[in-house]
Amino acid sequence: MRLSCRVAGVAALATACLAAWAAPAGAGTGQGTSGRPGKPDKPYTVRLTQGANGNDSSLEGAISTNGRHVVFESSATNVVPGDTNGVQDVFVRDLRTGRTQRVNLTADGEQAAMEAGSAAISATGRYVVFHSKSPDLIPGQEPGRYGSFYLRDLKTGRLSHVGGALDDHLVLSYGASVSANGRYVVWSAYSRGLGGSQEASVVKDMKTGRIQRLPADRNSSEPYVSDDGNTVVYTDRPSAYRPFPDSKVYVWYRKTGVRQRLDETPDGTPADGKSYAARISADGRYAVFHSTAGNLVPGDPNNGTTEAAAMNVFVRDLRTGELRRIDAPERHDGTTTGAQLSGDHRYLLFSGQRAATEAVTTGVYLTDLRTGRTRTLNVDLAGTPVASFSVGDGALDAHGRTVVFESTAENMAPGPRGAWYDLYARRLR
Repeated sequence: MRLSCRVAGVAALATACLAAWAAPAGAGTGQGTSGRPGKPDKPYTVRLTQGANGNDSSLEGAISTNGRHVVFESSATNVVPGDTNGVQDVFVRDLRTGRTQRVNLTADGEQAAMEAGSAAISATGRYVVFHSKSPDLIPGQEPGRYGSFYLRDLKTGRLSHVGGALDDHLVLSYGASVSANGRYVVWSAYSRGLGGSQEASVVKDMKTGRIQRLPADRNSSEPYVSDDGNTVVYTDRPSAYRPFPDSKVYVWYRKTGVRQRLDETPDGTPADGKSYAARISADGRYAVFHSTAGNLVPGDPNNGTTEAAAMNVFVRDLRTGELRRIDAPERHDGTTTGAQLSGDHRYLLFSGQRAATEAVTTGVYLTDLRTGRTRTLNVDLAGTPVASFSVGDGALDAHGRTVVFESTAENMAPGPRGAWYDLYARRLR
Protein backbone atom coordinates (compact mmCIF):
# COMPACT_ATOMS: atom_id res chain seq x y z
CA MET A 1 0.00 0.00 0.00
CA ARG A 2 1.22 3.47 -0.82
CA LEU A 3 1.91 5.98 1.91
CA SER A 4 -1.19 7.69 3.25
CA CYS A 5 -1.91 11.00 1.53
CA ARG A 6 -3.23 12.23 4.86
CA VAL A 7 0.24 12.23 6.38
CA ALA A 8 2.41 12.39 3.27
CA GLY A 9 1.02 15.70 2.05
CA VAL A 10 3.01 18.93 2.11
CA ALA A 11 2.69 20.75 5.40
CA ALA A 12 2.92 24.49 5.83
CA LEU A 13 6.42 23.86 7.15
CA ALA A 14 7.43 21.98 4.00
CA THR A 15 5.87 24.65 1.77
CA ALA A 16 7.90 27.34 3.49
CA CYS A 17 11.08 25.34 3.07
CA LEU A 18 10.36 24.71 -0.61
CA ALA A 19 9.92 28.43 -1.19
CA ALA A 20 13.21 29.09 0.57
CA TRP A 21 14.98 26.39 -1.48
CA ALA A 22 13.65 27.83 -4.75
CA ALA A 23 14.52 31.44 -4.00
CA PRO A 24 16.50 32.03 -0.82
CA ALA A 25 16.53 35.54 0.50
CA GLY A 26 19.63 37.58 1.21
CA ALA A 27 22.66 38.77 -0.68
CA GLY A 28 26.40 38.28 -0.68
CA THR A 29 28.58 35.25 -1.16
CA GLY A 30 26.52 33.09 1.17
CA GLN A 31 22.98 33.71 -0.13
CA GLY A 32 22.57 35.40 -3.47
CA THR A 33 19.82 35.69 -6.06
CA SER A 34 20.45 35.44 -9.78
CA GLY A 35 17.52 37.59 -10.89
CA ARG A 36 15.88 34.55 -12.51
CA PRO A 37 12.78 33.20 -10.74
CA GLY A 38 13.57 29.88 -9.06
CA LYS A 39 17.25 30.19 -10.01
CA PRO A 40 19.14 31.48 -6.96
CA ASP A 41 22.87 32.05 -7.02
CA LYS A 42 24.94 29.31 -5.45
CA PRO A 43 26.02 28.62 -2.81
CA TYR A 44 23.02 29.04 -0.53
CA THR A 45 21.64 27.39 2.58
CA VAL A 46 18.12 26.30 3.51
CA ARG A 47 16.88 25.42 6.99
CA LEU A 48 14.96 22.18 6.43
CA THR A 49 13.49 22.18 9.95
CA GLN A 50 12.30 25.76 9.71
CA GLY A 51 9.92 26.50 12.56
CA ALA A 52 9.85 22.92 13.82
CA ASN A 53 8.38 22.68 17.30
CA GLY A 54 9.17 20.11 19.99
CA ASN A 55 11.60 20.01 22.87
CA ASP A 56 14.48 18.23 21.18
CA SER A 57 16.40 18.36 17.94
CA SER A 58 15.63 17.29 14.42
CA LEU A 59 18.74 15.21 13.93
CA GLU A 60 20.56 12.52 11.95
CA GLY A 61 20.05 13.97 8.49
CA ALA A 62 21.27 11.95 5.50
CA ILE A 63 20.89 12.60 1.78
CA SER A 64 20.53 10.29 -1.22
CA THR A 65 23.48 10.36 -3.60
CA ASN A 66 21.34 11.97 -6.32
CA GLY A 67 20.96 14.94 -3.97
CA ARG A 68 17.19 14.88 -4.01
CA HIS A 69 15.95 13.16 -0.85
CA VAL A 70 16.87 13.87 2.78
CA VAL A 71 15.90 11.57 5.65
CA PHE A 72 15.80 12.91 9.20
CA GLU A 73 14.29 12.28 12.63
CA SER A 74 12.20 14.71 14.65
CA SER A 75 9.79 14.84 17.57
CA ALA A 76 8.19 17.98 16.13
CA THR A 77 4.44 17.74 15.46
CA ASN A 78 4.31 20.24 12.57
CA VAL A 79 6.55 18.57 10.00
CA VAL A 80 3.54 16.87 8.38
CA PRO A 81 -0.20 17.26 9.04
CA GLY A 82 -1.91 14.84 11.39
CA ASP A 83 1.15 14.09 13.53
CA THR A 84 -0.51 13.40 16.88
CA ASN A 85 1.36 10.35 18.20
CA GLY A 86 3.59 12.52 20.39
CA VAL A 87 6.83 10.64 19.63
CA GLN A 88 9.88 10.97 17.43
CA ASP A 89 9.23 10.03 13.80
CA VAL A 90 11.29 9.55 10.65
CA PHE A 91 10.67 11.84 7.66
CA VAL A 92 11.87 12.20 4.08
CA ARG A 93 12.03 15.57 2.33
CA ASP A 94 12.08 15.78 -1.48
CA LEU A 95 14.29 18.81 -2.14
CA ARG A 96 13.00 19.12 -5.69
CA THR A 97 9.28 19.27 -4.92
CA GLY A 98 9.30 20.23 -1.24
CA ARG A 99 7.12 17.23 -0.38
CA THR A 100 7.67 15.77 3.08
CA GLN A 101 6.41 12.36 4.10
CA ARG A 102 6.51 10.37 7.30
CA VAL A 103 8.26 7.05 6.82
CA ASN A 104 7.56 5.08 10.00
CA LEU A 105 3.87 4.54 9.22
CA THR A 106 2.19 1.21 9.71
CA ALA A 107 1.66 -1.13 6.77
CA ASP A 108 -1.86 0.33 6.55
CA GLY A 109 -0.59 3.90 6.32
CA GLU A 110 -1.46 4.96 9.87
CA GLN A 111 0.86 6.64 12.35
CA ALA A 112 2.79 4.34 14.65
CA ALA A 113 2.25 4.22 18.39
CA MET A 114 5.94 4.35 19.35
CA GLU A 115 8.98 6.33 18.24
CA ALA A 116 11.37 5.56 15.40
CA GLY A 117 14.99 6.47 14.71
CA SER A 118 18.38 5.24 13.41
CA ALA A 119 17.26 6.06 9.88
CA ALA A 120 19.28 5.44 6.72
CA ILE A 121 18.44 6.15 3.06
CA SER A 122 19.59 4.34 -0.07
CA ALA A 123 21.66 6.02 -2.77
CA THR A 124 18.62 6.23 -5.05
CA GLY A 125 16.40 7.71 -2.35
CA ARG A 126 13.85 4.94 -2.85
CA TYR A 127 14.52 2.90 0.31
CA VAL A 128 14.64 4.00 3.94
CA VAL A 129 15.61 1.83 6.92
CA PHE A 130 14.54 2.79 10.43
CA HIS A 131 14.36 1.27 13.90
CA SER A 132 11.23 1.09 16.05
CA LYS A 133 9.70 -0.74 19.00
CA SER A 134 6.17 -0.01 17.82
CA PRO A 135 4.11 -3.25 17.80
CA ASP A 136 1.60 -2.06 15.20
CA LEU A 137 3.84 -1.53 12.14
CA ILE A 138 3.18 -4.88 10.44
CA PRO A 139 0.19 -7.05 11.46
CA GLY A 140 1.36 -10.23 13.19
CA GLN A 141 5.00 -9.09 13.25
CA GLU A 142 6.26 -8.32 16.75
CA PRO A 143 9.40 -6.16 16.81
CA GLY A 144 10.69 -7.78 19.99
CA ARG A 145 11.22 -6.22 23.38
CA TYR A 146 13.93 -3.90 22.16
CA GLY A 147 12.65 -3.19 18.69
CA SER A 148 13.59 -4.06 15.12
CA PHE A 149 14.69 -2.46 11.89
CA TYR A 150 12.21 -1.99 9.04
CA LEU A 151 12.64 -1.22 5.35
CA ARG A 152 10.23 1.14 3.57
CA ASP A 153 10.01 1.23 -0.23
CA LEU A 154 8.96 4.82 -0.87
CA LYS A 155 7.89 4.03 -4.43
CA THR A 156 5.45 1.26 -3.59
CA GLY A 157 4.87 2.08 0.09
CA ARG A 158 5.70 -1.50 1.08
CA LEU A 159 7.01 -2.00 4.61
CA SER A 160 9.25 -5.01 5.34
CA HIS A 161 10.66 -6.33 8.59
CA VAL A 162 14.47 -6.47 8.58
CA GLY A 163 15.41 -7.67 12.07
CA GLY A 164 17.06 -6.59 15.26
CA ALA A 165 17.41 -9.14 18.04
CA LEU A 166 20.48 -11.35 17.84
CA ASP A 167 19.83 -13.04 21.19
CA ASP A 168 17.44 -12.92 24.14
CA HIS A 169 19.48 -10.31 25.97
CA LEU A 170 19.42 -7.60 23.31
CA VAL A 171 19.19 -4.13 24.83
CA LEU A 172 19.86 -1.95 21.81
CA SER A 173 20.05 -2.15 18.02
CA TYR A 174 21.37 0.75 15.97
CA GLY A 175 23.59 1.91 13.13
CA ALA A 176 21.81 0.74 9.98
CA SER A 177 23.03 1.18 6.42
CA VAL A 178 21.38 0.03 3.18
CA SER A 179 22.60 -0.79 -0.32
CA ALA A 180 21.46 1.25 -3.32
CA ASN A 181 18.81 -1.27 -4.43
CA GLY A 182 17.52 -1.91 -0.91
CA ARG A 183 18.55 -5.56 -0.99
CA TYR A 184 21.28 -5.52 1.66
CA VAL A 185 20.90 -3.98 5.11
CA VAL A 186 23.58 -3.89 7.80
CA TRP A 187 23.10 -3.00 11.45
CA SER A 188 24.56 -3.48 14.92
CA ALA A 189 23.06 -4.87 18.10
CA TYR A 190 24.21 -4.48 21.68
CA SER A 191 23.33 -7.08 24.30
CA ARG A 192 24.00 -7.69 27.96
CA GLY A 193 23.82 -11.39 28.82
CA LEU A 194 25.32 -13.63 31.44
CA GLY A 195 28.66 -13.48 29.68
CA GLY A 196 28.87 -9.69 29.82
CA SER A 197 28.22 -6.96 27.28
CA GLN A 198 28.54 -7.87 23.62
CA GLU A 199 28.07 -6.20 20.25
CA ALA A 200 27.66 -7.75 16.83
CA SER A 201 27.02 -6.46 13.32
CA VAL A 202 25.21 -8.35 10.59
CA VAL A 203 24.25 -7.97 6.95
CA LYS A 204 20.90 -9.29 5.71
CA ASP A 205 19.97 -10.18 2.15
CA MET A 206 16.35 -8.99 1.97
CA LYS A 207 15.75 -11.16 -1.10
CA THR A 208 16.91 -14.49 0.33
CA GLY A 209 16.63 -13.76 4.04
CA ARG A 210 20.24 -14.84 4.64
CA ILE A 211 21.99 -13.14 7.56
CA GLN A 212 25.80 -13.00 7.78
CA ARG A 213 27.64 -11.95 10.91
CA LEU A 214 30.63 -9.69 10.40
CA PRO A 215 33.92 -11.26 11.60
CA ALA A 216 35.41 -9.63 14.70
CA ASP A 217 38.15 -10.44 17.18
CA ARG A 218 36.06 -8.83 19.91
CA ASN A 219 32.86 -6.97 19.00
CA SER A 220 31.76 -5.41 15.71
CA SER A 221 29.87 -2.12 15.53
CA GLU A 222 29.18 0.90 13.29
CA PRO A 223 28.79 -1.05 10.00
CA TYR A 224 28.45 0.77 6.68
CA VAL A 225 27.81 -0.86 3.31
CA SER A 226 28.74 0.06 -0.26
CA ASP A 227 26.08 0.68 -2.91
CA ASP A 228 26.35 -2.85 -4.34
CA GLY A 229 26.09 -4.44 -0.89
CA ASN A 230 29.38 -6.34 -1.22
CA THR A 231 31.79 -4.21 0.83
CA VAL A 232 31.25 -3.43 4.51
CA VAL A 233 33.40 -1.34 6.85
CA TYR A 234 33.05 -1.45 10.63
CA THR A 235 34.68 -1.00 14.04
CA ASP A 236 36.09 -3.84 16.15
CA ARG A 237 36.20 -2.90 19.85
CA PRO A 238 36.05 -4.30 23.40
CA SER A 239 32.76 -5.53 24.80
CA ALA A 240 32.44 -3.04 27.64
CA TYR A 241 31.32 0.28 26.23
CA ARG A 242 33.31 3.27 27.41
CA PRO A 243 34.50 6.54 25.86
CA PHE A 244 37.36 6.03 23.41
CA PRO A 245 37.67 2.25 23.70
CA ASP A 246 40.67 0.43 22.25
CA SER A 247 39.24 -0.10 18.78
CA LYS A 248 40.25 -0.92 15.21
CA VAL A 249 38.52 -0.51 11.85
CA TYR A 250 38.15 -3.12 9.11
CA VAL A 251 36.82 -3.63 5.62
CA TRP A 252 35.06 -6.94 4.89
CA TYR A 253 34.13 -8.30 1.48
CA ARG A 254 30.85 -10.15 1.83
CA LYS A 255 31.20 -12.48 -1.18
CA THR A 256 34.73 -13.70 -0.49
CA GLY A 257 34.80 -13.35 3.30
CA VAL A 258 38.14 -11.52 3.12
CA ARG A 259 38.79 -9.03 5.94
CA GLN A 260 41.40 -6.26 5.85
CA ARG A 261 42.44 -3.79 8.52
CA LEU A 262 42.03 -0.14 7.55
CA ASP A 263 43.98 1.62 10.29
CA GLU A 264 47.46 0.49 9.38
CA THR A 265 50.28 2.01 7.35
CA PRO A 266 50.74 1.03 3.69
CA ASP A 267 53.49 -1.39 4.78
CA GLY A 268 51.16 -3.09 7.27
CA THR A 269 52.21 -1.48 10.56
CA PRO A 270 49.16 -1.29 12.89
CA ALA A 271 47.92 2.06 14.15
CA ASP A 272 49.35 3.16 17.49
CA GLY A 273 46.03 4.75 18.45
CA LYS A 274 42.29 4.02 18.48
CA SER A 275 40.12 4.15 15.37
CA TYR A 276 36.38 4.52 14.80
CA ALA A 277 33.51 5.30 12.46
CA ALA A 278 34.66 3.89 9.12
CA ARG A 279 32.71 4.73 5.96
CA ILE A 280 33.00 3.30 2.45
CA SER A 281 32.63 5.08 -0.89
CA ALA A 282 29.69 4.18 -3.11
CA ASP A 283 31.84 2.01 -5.39
CA GLY A 284 33.72 0.38 -2.51
CA ARG A 285 37.15 1.66 -3.51
CA TYR A 286 37.85 4.23 -0.78
CA ALA A 287 37.33 4.08 2.97
CA VAL A 288 37.45 6.86 5.57
CA PHE A 289 37.77 6.63 9.33
CA HIS A 290 38.98 8.72 12.26
CA SER A 291 41.79 7.76 14.59
CA THR A 292 44.00 8.97 17.43
CA ALA A 293 47.00 7.26 15.81
CA GLY A 294 50.12 9.30 15.10
CA ASN A 295 52.06 6.77 13.00
CA LEU A 296 49.77 6.27 10.00
CA VAL A 297 51.29 8.98 7.78
CA PRO A 298 54.87 10.34 7.77
CA GLY A 299 55.43 13.50 9.82
CA ASP A 300 52.05 13.31 11.53
CA PRO A 301 51.87 16.33 13.90
CA ASN A 302 49.27 14.58 16.03
CA ASN A 303 50.46 15.40 19.52
CA GLY A 304 47.20 16.19 21.30
CA THR A 305 47.22 15.96 25.07
CA THR A 306 43.91 14.08 25.17
CA GLU A 307 42.46 11.37 23.00
CA ALA A 308 39.65 13.66 21.85
CA ALA A 309 42.06 16.43 20.83
CA ALA A 310 44.17 13.95 18.87
CA MET A 311 41.38 12.61 16.66
CA ASN A 312 41.77 12.99 12.89
CA VAL A 313 40.20 11.76 9.67
CA PHE A 314 42.06 9.46 7.27
CA VAL A 315 41.23 8.38 3.72
CA ARG A 316 42.46 5.03 2.36
CA ASP A 317 42.54 3.93 -1.27
CA LEU A 318 41.69 0.22 -0.98
CA ARG A 319 43.16 -0.50 -4.40
CA THR A 320 46.59 1.09 -3.91
CA GLY A 321 46.82 1.21 -0.11
CA GLU A 322 47.55 4.96 -0.16
CA LEU A 323 46.62 6.67 3.12
CA ARG A 324 45.96 10.38 3.59
CA ARG A 325 45.29 12.49 6.69
CA ILE A 326 42.70 15.30 6.57
CA ASP A 327 43.07 18.41 8.74
CA ALA A 328 40.67 21.18 9.64
CA PRO A 329 41.76 24.40 7.91
CA GLU A 330 41.82 26.61 11.00
CA ARG A 331 43.63 24.22 13.32
CA HIS A 332 45.94 21.59 11.90
CA ASP A 333 46.63 19.99 15.29
CA GLY A 334 42.97 19.85 16.27
CA THR A 335 40.19 17.30 15.91
CA THR A 336 38.52 16.13 12.70
CA THR A 337 35.73 13.54 12.81
CA GLY A 338 32.46 12.44 11.19
CA ALA A 339 33.79 11.90 7.67
CA GLN A 340 31.92 10.76 4.57
CA LEU A 341 32.92 10.60 0.89
CA SER A 342 30.82 11.75 -2.03
CA GLY A 343 29.63 9.07 -4.43
CA ASP A 344 32.39 9.92 -6.92
CA HIS A 345 34.88 9.95 -3.97
CA ARG A 346 36.24 13.35 -4.99
CA TYR A 347 34.79 15.26 -2.03
CA LEU A 348 35.10 14.60 1.68
CA LEU A 349 32.67 15.94 4.27
CA PHE A 350 33.88 16.17 7.86
CA SER A 351 33.56 18.07 11.12
CA GLY A 352 36.44 19.87 12.77
CA GLN A 353 37.15 21.89 15.85
CA ARG A 354 37.87 25.51 15.17
CA ALA A 355 40.82 27.51 16.48
CA ALA A 356 40.84 28.20 20.21
CA THR A 357 37.72 30.06 21.31
CA GLU A 358 36.05 30.81 24.61
CA ALA A 359 33.47 28.11 23.95
CA VAL A 360 33.95 24.80 22.15
CA THR A 361 32.64 25.16 18.62
CA THR A 362 32.88 22.96 15.57
CA GLY A 363 32.73 23.57 11.86
CA VAL A 364 31.53 21.53 8.89
CA TYR A 365 33.94 21.31 5.97
CA LEU A 366 34.09 19.96 2.45
CA THR A 367 37.48 19.12 0.97
CA ASP A 368 38.09 18.57 -2.74
CA LEU A 369 40.53 15.66 -2.58
CA ARG A 370 41.70 16.38 -6.12
CA THR A 371 42.62 20.05 -5.65
CA GLY A 372 43.03 20.18 -1.87
CA ARG A 373 40.59 23.09 -1.54
CA THR A 374 38.57 23.06 1.71
CA ARG A 375 35.34 25.03 2.14
CA THR A 376 33.57 25.92 5.37
CA LEU A 377 29.87 25.07 5.15
CA ASN A 378 28.40 26.53 8.33
CA VAL A 379 28.40 30.16 7.22
CA ASP A 380 25.98 33.07 7.64
CA LEU A 381 24.03 34.79 4.87
CA ALA A 382 27.11 36.75 3.85
CA GLY A 383 29.30 33.66 3.70
CA THR A 384 31.15 34.29 6.97
CA PRO A 385 31.83 31.24 9.21
CA VAL A 386 29.57 31.24 12.26
CA ALA A 387 30.50 30.25 15.82
CA SER A 388 28.25 27.28 16.52
CA PHE A 389 28.19 23.61 17.23
CA SER A 390 27.71 22.05 13.81
CA VAL A 391 27.93 18.40 12.80
CA GLY A 392 28.21 16.85 9.36
CA ASP A 393 28.21 13.06 9.26
CA GLY A 394 27.47 11.11 6.12
CA ALA A 395 25.25 13.58 4.34
CA LEU A 396 26.44 14.66 0.90
CA ASP A 397 25.37 13.74 -2.60
CA ALA A 398 27.31 11.94 -5.33
CA HIS A 399 29.20 14.97 -6.65
CA GLY A 400 29.51 17.20 -3.58
CA ARG A 401 26.88 19.64 -4.81
CA THR A 402 24.48 19.40 -1.84
CA VAL A 403 25.42 18.79 1.78
CA VAL A 404 23.16 18.23 4.79
CA PHE A 405 24.29 18.95 8.34
CA GLU A 406 23.03 19.92 11.80
CA SER A 407 23.79 23.13 13.66
CA THR A 408 22.83 25.33 16.60
CA ALA A 409 23.59 28.47 14.56
CA GLU A 410 21.06 31.31 14.49
CA ASN A 411 21.83 33.05 11.21
CA MET A 412 22.72 30.57 8.48
CA ALA A 413 19.38 30.77 6.66
CA PRO A 414 16.24 32.93 6.61
CA GLY A 415 13.16 31.95 8.56
CA PRO A 416 12.41 30.85 12.13
CA ARG A 417 14.66 28.41 13.95
CA GLY A 418 13.59 25.10 15.40
CA ALA A 419 13.62 24.26 19.10
CA TRP A 420 17.33 23.40 19.42
CA TYR A 421 19.45 21.92 16.62
CA ASP A 422 18.28 22.55 13.09
CA LEU A 423 18.88 20.57 9.91
CA TYR A 424 20.33 22.47 6.96
CA ALA A 425 20.90 21.75 3.29
CA ARG A 426 23.61 23.78 1.58
CA ARG A 427 23.70 23.84 -2.21
CA LEU A 428 27.21 24.58 -3.44
CA ARG A 429 26.94 24.46 -7.22
